[in-house]
Amino acid sequence: MTSCAMVWKPRRQQNGRKANAKVATLTWLGMIALVSLTPTSTWPALVDGTGTIKGVVTVGSRVDGVNMNEVVVSVEDITGDFHHLIPEKHAVMDQRGLTFIPHILPILVGTTVDFPNSDPVFHNVFSISAPKRFNLGMYPTGVIKSITFDKPGRVDVLCNVHLEMHAVILVKSNPYFTTCDQRGEFTIPDVPAGRHRVQAWHEAFKPVIQEVTVPARGTVRIHFSLTERLARRRYARPQAEFAWIWQRKRGPIRGDAHGDAFQSTEEVSL
Repeated sequence: MTSCAMVWKPRRQQNGRKANAKVATLTWLGMIALVSLTPTSTWPALVDGTGTIKGVVTVGSRVDGVNMNEVVVSVEDITGDFHHLIPEKHAVMDQRGLTFIPHILPILVGTTVDFPNSDPVFHNVFSISAPKRFNLGMYPTGVIKSITFDKPGRVDVLCNVHLEMHAVILVKSNPYFTTCDQRGEFTIPDVPAGRHRVQAWHEAFKPVIQEVTVPARGTVRIHFSLTERLARRRYARPQAEFAWIWQRKRGPIRGDAHGDAFQSTEEVSL
């Protein structure tokens, strides 16, 4: 009696690059044959049958006046262990011109982010957001400090020295997310087939969620319209005032192992 078994072993990415090939191992009568298949995307397919989500995000009927590169589109309901997809190369949020660059940074949970100081002044990067509370302490130009984000959620990043500095790191629980181009267009490849909840997010608008059915092969298209603008107080530096109140009433917010206590003693009237 003979037996035949086929096992798919997609290679993981190396430093964010495409895998060279997917390899099918065919065992038959004790012999092994390797078949090389050309990959179709930068992410390995996690299950048999995947499709692509494409679409566009608009603000009402226009995108004028909104940086569409800061719109994040993500599949919200796919769970699993994606530890093997955490990039070896660190993500970067620079500090340049008293600004965090980029302003919005979506990452996969488990990713490490570098915070280089490219300004000729000291910075003190910190966050008091629930998914990752940290304080990197004061450090000068040319120094890079890093934090690994190990829980999903929104992390507001602030500078204890420069109150106007603010950025958002969106820590996602799966790799099926992307940002839009300036025309509001986006593509998410290699999404497992089936019914999924897809979200369009911009910090100035209420998020919009739609359900789509992703085909086992092919593309599904979707259109999001962001129409409900949030009050500025709800999204512009949402934790800055709390941070200053905390320091004034309860003392400096202590950092983790990566940073010291805040060194600024400045107080503001709120």
